Amino acid sequence: MSKKSLYYLVKFAIVMVALCGVSICGCLYPFLVSLNGLDKGSEAVMWSQLIFYWLTSIPCFVILGVAWKIASSIKTELFTHKNAKHLKNSAILLFVDSTVFFIGNFVFMLIGYNPFAIAFFMLVIIALIASLALAVVGHYVTRATTIREENESYV
Repeated sequence: MSKKSLYYLVKFAIVMVALCGVSICGCLYPFLVSLNGLDKGSEAVMWSQLIFYWLTSIPCFVILGVAWKIASSIKTELFTHKNAKHLKNSAILLFVDSTVFFIGNFVFMLIGYNPFAIAFFMLVIIALIASLALAVVGHYVTRATTIREENESYV
């Protein structure tokens, strides 16, 4: 696969993930929160839960922006220390965000406003696995960059 086709394929995937994220934030979260709120009758808790979900979604879109930057470097040089740093920072951001998401959902579950806790906890597990994968890829990009620089210095 050429660099150009890989570049467009990765950018297309990022756009598709972003569209899925927007549809989840704009449609699914309000729908799930309103289903729960109709039974309880507390509008303040409904809005706090919805705003919590929106706020914890922001780091995911930030990570997509970083992924866009990394994908832009496919045409020139993918294995750089800058990309490795972006990957490691994204891993940390996703780990912190998923931890906050877990704690928030646990609190909503304790007060009885999260009947979808199992699904959200599965989402936390997926996010933690993705965070670990980002950290591993960031580590290997760092190692590959170091090896490439050493090989260039010998030539």
